Amino acid sequence: MPEELRYYLHEPPISRNQDPLEFWKFHSSSRLADLAIRYLTIIATSGLITSRNRSRLTSKHFQELLFLNLLPISYWNL
Repeated sequence: MPEELRYYLHEPPISRNQDPLEFWKFHSSSRLADLAIRYLTIIATSGLITSRNRSRLTSKHFQELLFLNLLPISYWNL
C-alpha cells in the first residue's frame, strides 16, 4: 500500500460540519487530493442541459451529456 494512502487511512475522520473540499484543498499536494477532487465532487450542469426540455432527455442521454461535459477541451482537438 502506498505510504500516502496508509497515512490518510490512519488520520481521524473529519467532523460532520467540516467541508470535505476544504480538507482536500489543504492536502492539495497529494495524489489522493487530486483523485478526491476529480471523482468525489458533484457535477454542475449548465442551464443548457437542465432546461425545461430536460424532461425530454432519457437518463442514458443525460448521462452521456454529463460525460462529454467532463472531457477536457484538449480531447476534442479544437
